[in-house]
Amino acid sequence: MTTSSHRTPEVLKALGKIFYNKCYLCEIKKDRPDNFEIDHLIPVSNNEALKYEWRNLYLCCMECNGYKSDEFINILDPCQDDVELDIIYELMPIDHQPRFYASSPQNKTINNTVTLLEKVHNGDDVKSINKTASLRNAIDRRAKQLMQAMLNFFRANAKEDELAKQKSLREIKEIVSRYSPYTMLMRSLAREYQFEDLFD
Repeated sequence: MTTSSHRTPEVLKALGKIFYNKCYLCEIKKDRPDNFEIDHLIPVSNNEALKYEWRNLYLCCMECNGYKSDEFINILDPCQDDVELDIIYELMPIDHQPRFYASSPQNKTINNTVTLLEKVHNGDDVKSINKTASLRNAIDRRAKQLMQAMLNFFRANAKEDELAKQKSLREIKEIVSRYSPYTMLMRSLAREYQFEDLFD
């Protein structure tokens, strides 16, 4: 990569493929990778060479990039770490507000990541709580789609309607796919009803 710019169409396209056109923090999905910014997993404020290091470039929405800034240095690397095991994802009943917990509370890296995820999803002051409301609303809508699909499956199963069952399973599988928005949060909900076998 040249040192003139790290935000080229080629780099964005490559990152779009790696991250499935999703922000690596909040997992919002967009049609095109050029609708995202590029975040440096390790901030470059103290090491300019990392600005062009391929393994340090992550697709990120503008909001998450702003919340992360240079404040969060030691966080999990979703390309290297198993964030699905390291972090406990939870959607609260009724409004599906996202919550995040460290699977190993003594692990500083996991705790830092959980703090960042809480900040980008729920805010940490009045202004950011209001600013993150649209993300929470989008997650709530997606969770309700998943709940409806699972309900449809159980109803079809009770009626022994194989066609309706398969349709519901396809819908659930699409919602919990790694290619879909908010994968980790949707999977946390699907796990409560034993749909793990649909995870890709």
